Amino acid sequence: MKKHHALDLNKLARTTNVFYELSSEESKNLKSCLYSMFVDIKRICDKHNLILMLSGGSALGAVRHKGFIPWDDDIDLMMPRDDYDKFIDLFEKELGEKYYLSTPRSKNRALSFFAQVVKKNTIMRNIGDSEGMSSGICVDIHPIEYASDNYMCRCFEAFRSILLRGIACCVRIYKSENKELFIEMTKKSRVDLVLYRIYYLVGFLFSFKSKYFWFYLFDKYTSSKKRTSYMTIPAGRAFYWGELLPTNVFLPPSSGVFEGMEVYLPNDVNSYLFNLYGNYMEIPPEEERERHFYLDFDLGPDYK
Repeated sequence: MKKHHALDLNKLARTTNVFYELSSEESKNLKSCLYSMFVDIKRICDKHNLILMLSGGSALGAVRHKGFIPWDDDIDLMMPRDDYDKFIDLFEKELGEKYYLSTPRSKNRALSFFAQVVKKNTIMRNIGDSEGMSSGICVDIHPIEYASDNYMCRCFEAFRSILLRGIACCVRIYKSENKELFIEMTKKSRVDLVLYRIYYLVGFLFSFKSKYFWFYLFDKYTSSKKRTSYMTIPAGRAFYWGELLPTNVFLPPSSGVFEGMEVYLPNDVNSYLFNLYGNYMEIPPEEERERHFYLDFDLGPDYK
């Protein structure tokens, strides 16, 4: 599986007992909750002819396991920018009773660089979240952007998106209420501690604007609807360059199966997954499997 260098919060979380790792029963219930959320989201997209594809680990799960990766407990989705924006416009009317939507353009409520459908009356708080944030059980939806056909223009687009994303991450760390926990987690590794201090310093330098401003700016300047021969997901795990592929790898979508339900996958799902994971059919050893840790977790009244 390909590695991407950064502060590995999942790895660092294992060095402290502050984080909460789900039990087998809680993980099973979380998957059930996420699946029902996915069904609701997919229903609205199908109703309005919007393309909604599984992405990242969820696409990998569909191909390798026909559902969730056994040790994973999230759902990742992606949509072409046009359909992504339409979904945001439709959301409140169609899904607002059960969920709320966080996007980079949500005033003072953005949770990340991409849209997140959050189930009301649930809690799922991570280290970068503030105590008062309405962070709950969520499904991530990444916009797929067109990238310029001109190589030099792509270089500029990549630089701008990585810069704005980096600034937003650093400001989020600087503004975090969990500074002492960050230091505790990183002090056993000189590299991690140096990285944290660099992030903290950069966050301080750009803290004249809130993280919400930087989320908004990132989304504004990475949004692209002009059709080209390349597409990318600047907000994805592998950043602009790591997610960059020919448009025909993404579109038109192909069909797959996830937990018994027919779903959309990237057109050339093999190329898509190989780009992200290398030999994606190989089961990683247990110590390399991605796991999630939380500061606070509650599935709400439906699972009491």
